[in-house]
Amino acid sequence: MDKAFVAKRVVSKLHATEKTVDTAILEVSELVSELITARREVGLSTTVGDKELAAVIEALAALNTARASLVTSHKGLGRIAKALHIPVKLNGGSKPEINEEGDQDALRMAS
Repeated sequence: MDKAFVAKRVVSKLHATEKTVDTAILEVSELVSELITARREVGLSTTVGDKELAAVIEALAALNTARASLVTSHKGLGRIAKALHIPVKLNGGSKPEINEEGDQDALRMAS
């Protein structure tokens, strides 16, 4: 089977998975907000539901870790494609990379 065809299938599934994890992160973030809002609306103490809120926040952290792992995989798959001479198309154009310290120029370009 043609390498480019196989690579396209993999990339399509990877993009779909990244989007799904992003959506899950958004949903869980909204749940955190909803739990806090609900507690306030019914007038409960700030300590009521702490364990449950912590569990939801733990799930959010796990999703963030999963997202980071997918990005690492994405980069690695790009290197493999390059080594196999499979053309790689940038999806959405070239975007600046931001280093760990927070490159202010890149942030300005992104906004």
